[in-house]
Amino acid sequence: MTKKKMYALITASIALLVPAPGRFAYGLILVVLLMLLVTLGTVFRYWFTKLSLTQLLPALLAVMLISVVVLYKQLIILYAPFTALVMGFTLYLPALSAFVISTVHHPSEQSLAAQVHQNGIVALKFSITALAFFLFRDIFGFGTITFPTHTGLWELQLIQGADKNYLGTFWASVPGALIIIACVTALLSFVSRHFAEVEEAIDAE
Repeated sequence: MTKKKMYALITASIALLVPAPGRFAYGLILVVLLMLLVTLGTVFRYWFTKLSLTQLLPALLAVMLISVVVLYKQLIILYAPFTALVMGFTLYLPALSAFVISTVHHPSEQSLAAQVHQNGIVALKFSITALAFFLFRDIFGFGTITFPTHTGLWELQLIQGADKNYLGTFWASVPGALIIIACVTALLSFVSRHFAEVEEAIDAE
């Protein structure tokens, strides 16, 4: 993993994961939106480049992504108004993460299908990690696994008595989220550096 991609991963992680409520249900909503934004962002970027709008690309891409989020939020309001109210501005966070992902991974020499596939794989890996992050915070922060419903959240209680005095609520807080991201980033950096050293050793033989 290059430093540029590592920094992009950290930026996307902090933008999406830290401010969001530590519930698996909200994570599902954000991840679906992220996948949609990355796909559409890749398509927008490809056609903007084809139309020679490179200089306006960042502004146009940002406007298009925000427009998609506005439409998505309206759909959430129709399906689950309480959920939309609780999430608030966090629904706009995937736009920044999608912008980072589609900006870092954009091999212009490839076809549109190849770019969508490549960015989709990157977004999928990030989404799986994000869902694991939200699941961890939901289980150890609230003692539950939650899913979005029309009336709010459906809860599967795993840890009984997980009230406001439950020590695990730290993992549902912003400092807890930052610590988890820092640990995961350090682990990824160590693993990436280790594999790079192994590859160098093999090439030297």
